[in-house]
Amino acid sequence: LDKYNASYENGYLKVYTVSITFKTEIDDADKEYLDEYFTTMMNDLWDYDEEEGLLDIEYNGINFVSPIVGRETVKNALAALGVAVLLIILYVALRFKLSYSISAIAALGHDALLMVIFFIIFRIEMDIEFVSAVLSIIGYSVNDTIVTFDRIRELQNEANEKYIDYDKRLAYTNKALQNTMTRTILTSLSTVLAIIALLIFGSEASINFNIAMTVGLAVGVLSSVFMAPGLYVTLDTKFAAIKEKWDKNRASKPKKQSHEAEEYVFFGIND
Repeated sequence: LDKYNASYENGYLKVYTVSITFKTEIDDADKEYLDEYFTTMMNDLWDYDEEEGLLDIEYNGINFVSPIVGRETVKNALAALGVAVLLIILYVALRFKLSYSISAIAALGHDALLMVIFFIIFRIEMDIEFVSAVLSIIGYSVNDTIVTFDRIRELQNEANEKYIDYDKRLAYTNKALQNTMTRTILTSLSTVLAIIALLIFGSEASINFNIAMTVGLAVGVLSSVFMAPGLYVTLDTKFAAIKEKWDKNRASKPKKQSHEAEEYVFFGIND
């Protein structure tokens, strides 16, 4: 509780919030006692004379979040994350092809995994704000990936070639990346500037969200530019080879002979 204080710094009120975790759930009587205790403590300890240049502290009460509520919130957040991923898979598969869909989802998994690893390494709490940031990055990253994929498809349609080998597919992908690189850099830069402003001037309550967004934007751009397109080239080439082999096997199979009687044509009768 030593961290709980407020003071004026450069004309602004600086407020600290303290979070306390109990090993067991407390009942209503204990909650009422704690509320009365902190109210009395604030009035006794922080009631300073304004002539001495100090500030009277206002106590805003205690908010309790039970473990059941916390678990339900996390469960709902993870469910939302799962639904978002499934809808993205469905959309990309219908809008493009299976190779596009797998590549996009692999890139999104890469983004989420690196965000989790970053928070684990630096021992930052992964709360509901973190899940919100992951959902935001998923939408942001898949948008960049879809723009690149759409340009790849446009280039292939413009070429109007029946068969596209690995080298041609790679050339179309590189050209699509060159065409969309300026857009990717500008949109990423504008978003990063907004996140930096939140990190500098935002409240401490949203610090985890801002950190997660900063990390997510960085890894999202990397996956959209370097991972998803390359994975698409590899998968689409393999899928095309499998389809070509399947078509050749079907064409090489002899047609089944019909056991029905053949009709002969007689001139002047059934011609």
